[in-house]
Amino acid sequence: MNRSLIAILVVTLSLAASVSCVRPAEDGAETDRPTVEAMLGLTLSQDTRTWIMDDGGSVGWSVGDKIALWARDDAGRMVVEAAPFTLRHFTASYATAMFAGRIERMPEADYDYFMAYPVPQSLSGTAATYSVPEVQDGRYAGAGDVMIASPVENAAAITSVKAPEWRVSMHHMMHALRITIPENRNLFGYRFTRLEIVFPQPVVGDVTFDVTDPDAAPQINAKSNRLVIENADGFDAGDTIWAFVLPTAEGIDGEITYRVSNDRRHSVDATYPARFALASGHVTPIRMATPDLYRYTSFEFRVPENNLGEDYSKLFIYDGAGQLVASFDRNEEHVYKLEYEGVFDRPDWDGADFTLSFESEHAIVSRKINLGAVEPYANYSYTTSVPYLLEERFDNIGDFTDGHDNPGVGGLTSDTYTGSMMFDRNGLAGWSGCRVGGLAHTSIRVCCRTQCTIFNTKYRYHGRLDSPRLTGIKPGVSVDVEVELDYGGGHAGNAAIHPIAVYGYDTSSAGAIDGKQHDTSWFIEGATRFDPWTESDASFETPHHAAYTLRGATDQYRLSWEVNSTGYANATNANGWLYLDNITVRIKSVQ
Repeated sequence: MNRSLIAILVVTLSLAASVSCVRPAEDGAETDRPTVEAMLGLTLSQDTRTWIMDDGGSVGWSVGDKIALWARDDAGRMVVEAAPFTLRHFTASYATAMFAGRIERMPEADYDYFMAYPVPQSLSGTAATYSVPEVQDGRYAGAGDVMIASPVENAAAITSVKAPEWRVSMHHMMHALRITIPENRNLFGYRFTRLEIVFPQPVVGDVTFDVTDPDAAPQINAKSNRLVIENADGFDAGDTIWAFVLPTAEGIDGEITYRVSNDRRHSVDATYPARFALASGHVTPIRMATPDLYRYTSFEFRVPENNLGEDYSKLFIYDGAGQLVASFDRNEEHVYKLEYEGVFDRPDWDGADFTLSFESEHAIVSRKINLGAVEPYANYSYTTSVPYLLEERFDNIGDFTDGHDNPGVGGLTSDTYTGSMMFDRNGLAGWSGCRVGGLAHTSIRVCCRTQCTIFNTKYRYHGRLDSPRLTGIKPGVSVDVEVELDYGGGHAGNAAIHPIAVYGYDTSSAGAIDGKQHDTSWFIEGATRFDPWTESDASFETPHHAAYTLRGATDQYRLSWEVNSTGYANATNANGWLYLDNITVRIKSVQ
């Protein structure tokens, strides 16, 4: 059944002290055009919010509520038009809410007064337009409960002398739906944050009222038959959901379809026949059992970024046991979805590491994604990127050294190391080097050393770093690759050693490559040399950026960085260091 929403309000108008506002007159002189602050005392209930009580008719106010006021003189001219009055405070007993607004002083005369709540969203004369949104939050929002006052006729002007008292009826103009979820009737089984209802007739849009006549039929501009309630706090059995809809004479006659959902699950659609009016100023109570849970589980993989250097054509998804789950052709949205309707029984997916493998013309590269906690009948979403051929940012390393990256210069013949070692246990699987150390979660350094005897004989000990093989390149394929990295340098001891670093790659050796293998035969076109280094106080900082292209790389190639020195040390030992970070390798795209 529908219930009337007409509330009787006692309104007191009082005046504060006049405040003058000096404005330029048309002839250039200054003229006082005084304004007055009017206080509207609305005697309602003792509640402090603008909302409909359970009786469907009582109204309260909350701080910040605004009422619009009009005043029309006996010649039909509006001397006050939609002046906003804002709730300032309540009386001590909370029986009366006091609204304040500022208007220009009115000439002595009798006026007709009109009021509307809230202030209209748009106005054309006395036609006030409000919007009924398609998406609402389910709370009783005062802004949605439009009220128009019965006119106050032949009342005195608002002056600074006396405050007239009026008794005013304010009419609720919208139609409200009061939806309750009975106890034990949330068949969805979870707290839901979204309720979507599709009606057979339009229920939301714009509505225009004549503020001078609350009984006049409104002008309706219907826009949609869909109503959505979204609230982050959600709803459950026993809760009440409020919604405002257009006050149409036609009402609802036909089938209503609705569903509920939260961030991971949604219900099936429920449909039932309904027939009820949407009369202005009434409430339609609805007892709603939620639909059942839709047994649907999905895993969505979004791939908005591609670091490979060329487009992939295929995506393969493997589960934690390495079994192929699905394959996809690349789509323009770069969104791929695994969907399971009905019973979903894969406990082995809970917390599993899935592998996404991307195939392009020249490469196959993979990325692991942990699914996290997986429960049936939920929607999961993951965002990832197509990986580089090689990427190392040294975020996962700990402090380490092979014992020969020489933070100090040392004695005459203190270090003659030329061996090499693998760094797998240091968080660098497949990497090896000679005279290498790392700072936890920061960067890595490679050392070269020059030593002298008392006879000025020079000994040079090279450092080097070798990456894993570029196994992402398909077997039998060669491509040009782009290398980018951040680097820094430094030296200690005699500056005449001129430390330099050469960037290249090795095409034959596997495992740890001995540091004395430093002839340049394994450098090919595109190897890059950096000389000189200007930083003398070496640290694990990499302030410089380098980018270069290597030609004809295959899946057997390893990137290598060799550090050596030139010049005589003049009976003084010296060290030089290369610091590396943020190394990335991608296929060089062909324009």
